[in-house]
Amino acid sequence: CIIAWGIGLLAVLGVEIYKDKAQGNVYKLALSKLTAGFSAIVGASIVFQIISTIGRELSEVSLEWILVLIYVLLAILGVGYAFFALGANKLSKIEIV
Repeated sequence: CIIAWGIGLLAVLGVEIYKDKAQGNVYKLALSKLTAGFSAIVGASIVFQIISTIGRELSEVSLEWILVLIYVLLAILGVGYAFFALGANKLSKIEIV
């Protein structure tokens, strides 16, 4: 898991560095959406895995708070995938032109 986290974080960092070096505002906007989405996906995935690892320690927390946390993380994942899709879609349209 930790290796996958590291690879995900390195991928986000790599796209962020590429975005800073890219020419043109359209590329930078598309890459920033892609980076924001990928960051949200990687971050929420890390938190999900941490929660599943410390599950026994969470037995003292009320079920309502655990469900709130899970739904917030699912919302973050949804927004992350939406930003990722928007950025990828914009990049694919740029490549067609």
